[in-house]
Amino acid sequence: MMMLFPRLILTATLLAGLSSAAFAQPLPAPESPPPTEEDLIPPTQFIIGPQDREARAMWVVRYALASPESVRRIVELARTHKFNALFVQVRGRGDAYYTGGLEPRTEFLEGQPPEFDPLALLIREARIEGIQVHAWLNTFYLWSGTALPKSPQHLVNAHPEWLLADRTGTVQYTAGADREGAYLDPGRPEARRFLHDVFLDVARRYPVNGIHFDYVRYPGADYGFSDDNLKRFREKIDPTLSPAQIAVLDSVPDRNAYPTLFPERWNGWRRDNVTDLVRSVYRDVKKIKPDLAVSAALIPWGVFHSWEESDAYNRVNQDWFGWMREGILDIAVPMTYHTDTPSFAGWVQAAVQYRYNSQVWAGIGAYLLPPESTVEKIVAARRLRAHGFSLFSYDAITRNGTDASYLDRVEDLALQGEALYPPLRPDRALP
Repeated sequence: MMMLFPRLILTATLLAGLSSAAFAQPLPAPESPPPTEEDLIPPTQFIIGPQDREARAMWVVRYALASPESVRRIVELARTHKFNALFVQVRGRGDAYYTGGLEPRTEFLEGQPPEFDPLALLIREARIEGIQVHAWLNTFYLWSGTALPKSPQHLVNAHPEWLLADRTGTVQYTAGADREGAYLDPGRPEARRFLHDVFLDVARRYPVNGIHFDYVRYPGADYGFSDDNLKRFREKIDPTLSPAQIAVLDSVPDRNAYPTLFPERWNGWRRDNVTDLVRSVYRDVKKIKPDLAVSAALIPWGVFHSWEESDAYNRVNQDWFGWMREGILDIAVPMTYHTDTPSFAGWVQAAVQYRYNSQVWAGIGAYLLPPESTVEKIVAARRLRAHGFSLFSYDAITRNGTDASYLDRVEDLALQGEALYPPLRPDRALP
């Protein structure tokens, strides 16, 4: 191991100039300074007008879909408190909270009759009340725990070769400091195609208003090092090298030599893998349902600074500014879960400034906040000309539907007027 580092330095010298960046064109930092606290603290009278358009959404974690009664309670509380959209988690850990899909029914619903379809019921109830339903699907995040899924059809059991590996080539199934659990490998075309088909299946068979990506990223910089990925990446790089340079690389006793010596190209390749899925889902959804909204819950860390240095762009390889620029994301929902309102506003400001033709709904970490602080952030998002907001999460702030006091307070301070749902741009061209 002591000899490896000098060998890599020598190899890097021989290959100098060949690891040109594969990044998308970086976006400049916002020109205007971040808002001050004085700019953002709202007067108590700041209430949206009755004919204004604003998305008022909540993320609904899957455990709130436990029974028909709990599903109806979601819609009841949303209607009562003047919300007009719900992101409803119907794929949590490679499982389905709906029927007839490509993945096994969730183990969480084992006590419910097989005909109980949480997504179908919620859509029916919400449509009566004029509330939009966006099917929220965890994307690459697949499983977490020492016990494996019960169903042999679950991807963890059916396709273990599709799982993401760490730097040693090992799949980690449990949560750690830098991961939530096991992920599908974005570098595997078969895995991306399967996920594409899962999204399209929901879009085809259910009258949802939107499809919502979550965990559409790598867990971190130390993942994606399977033998298959290293082979694919090498096949991409080798045509740009001379035989002598390839021979030097072959002499390096490090399985990760190519990612180590070509870090910019490696990150670019990883970003392309994630973007490929988003692009394919977007284009195919629009072919069957042009008015269906495609949205994503997004990593905002570092957005207010240089985008090409942000964690989203580099560490988890989620180029969502690039998705907005390309026109393959209708609604960006940055998870701006900051307790401090000026810091929250700086993140939202950057997203709004570079949204191109996409909408921006500000994600608010209400589970971390008293209702008055959530209201401050709603008002800040309005002043920054975001198209709306989404609270995380219904489950946390209502104790799974048993306590409406948090929503009562938010409604009293900021949601007294009704709001119309903002439509997608009718002139949006298919990329």
